[in-house]
Amino acid sequence: MKIIKQNIKIINIIDSLKIYKKLEEIGRVCYKSENKITNDSYIGFLQRIIDSKHYSVLEHESISIHITCDRAISHQIVRHRIASYSQESQIYCNYANNKFSSNITYILPYQFYSIIDNINMIDTIYLNFKYKTITNPIILEFITWYETCLYIEKIYIDMINKNIKAGFARNVLVNSTKTELIMTMNLRMWRYFIATRITNANHIQIIEIATMINNELKKQLPIIFNNIEKENE
Repeated sequence: MKIIKQNIKIINIIDSLKIYKKLEEIGRVCYKSENKITNDSYIGFLQRIIDSKHYSVLEHESISIHITCDRAISHQIVRHRIASYSQESQIYCNYANNKFSSNITYILPYQFYSIIDNINMIDTIYLNFKYKTITNPIILEFITWYETCLYIEKIYIDMINKNIKAGFARNVLVNSTKTELIMTMNLRMWRYFIATRITNANHIQIIEIATMINNELKKQLPIIFNNIEKENE
C-alpha cells in the first residue's frame, strides 16, 4: 500500500508574454483598436478586459493540468464544463501487477494532515498510534481509514490472483484510491473553476486542488489570475 498527497502539474510550457500579446491582438478586434498596440499595451488592455468581465477573449487560450487526487474528488472535477479530460482507467490498470509494484496508491485525506507530519513515515506513524491508548477522534478516524485501505488492497489483490479481471475487481476499491487526470480548459473556464472551488462551500480537498492551481497560474499568468478571489465578493 502506498499513500500520497494530492498534487497538480501544469503540462503546457507557458510563454506568458506570447499569450498576453495573442489575447490583446484578439481582444482589440472587438474595438478595432489594433493601432494602439505597443510593446507593453497588453498590460492595461488585458486588465480592462478582466475588470469589465469581457471573458470571451480569454477563451482563445487553453491550459492542460495534470491532477492527482482521489476518486471522490475526481468525480467533482469532471462535472466542470467546458473541458476535456483524460483519466487513469481502473479497467485497464491492474494494480496487482509489477507495473504498480502490487500496490494500491491512496490519497491521504486532508483532515489527517494535522497528525501526519511526514508522509514518508506514515506506516510508522500508524503503528505508533495503533499500540497506544488513543482518545483523539482524528487519530481514531485515521487508524480506521488506514486499516480499511489496507484490507481493501488485500481483497483486490486476492481477486486478481483468482483471475478476476481488473475491470471487475475495481468494484471493491474505495473513494480514497488515487487517480490521475489531465484537465484542459480555456483561461475563462480555469478562472471559473478556481473562483467556484476555492470557497468554503466546497469539500476541503477540492479547495486544496483549486488553491494549488490558482497559486501556480498566478505565478505564470498574473494579469489573468491575480485577485480571482474578488469574483466571490
